[in-house]
Amino acid sequence: MAGIDNSMTDEHIQRLKDIGFVWEAKQDSVWKEKDCSMKVAKADSGWERNYKDLVKFKKKHKHTIVPKKYAKNQVLSSWVFRQRKHYRLRQENNAHHMSDERLKKLDDIGFVFQVRKKKESSMHVNKEDVEKEEDVESTNTAKGEGNGDSQGSETESACSENESDKDEAAGIVA
Repeated sequence: MAGIDNSMTDEHIQRLKDIGFVWEAKQDSVWKEKDCSMKVAKADSGWERNYKDLVKFKKKHKHTIVPKKYAKNQVLSSWVFRQRKHYRLRQENNAHHMSDERLKKLDDIGFVFQVRKKKESSMHVNKEDVEKEEDVESTNTAKGEGNGDSQGSETESACSENESDKDEAAGIVA
């Protein structure tokens, strides 16, 4: 390891080489593949957590139209928005993260993929009722009575080369 100041002895370096230590992990194709697999698994588990939260939301509210500003679980709100976006991208034959399996799971619970403006919609959700409920739930959460199941979102585009794609898939909005 010429040119790098370190306290490793030649013996330590040789012992690491003998066990197949990868010095340039980000350049190693095997490491890249393992890293990608781990990220995909993490993204899939995050998708499943959000899906389960949506199922709970539907059971309670009898619909899947999570408000854009849903204080009880903003992560769910953002995730639902992304699912609709990926559905639109899929319909337009553009790059998306809506697999057939995910589409089927959402379809099976009656997920509303296209939300129309209030006057155009055949499914009317009383916004005031949802907002009142949010206020009560927000108050309960502030008092420590919330369910505590809000979590950070996982990256759905784990192996994307484009950092903005990763951020968008993970729900990081600029």
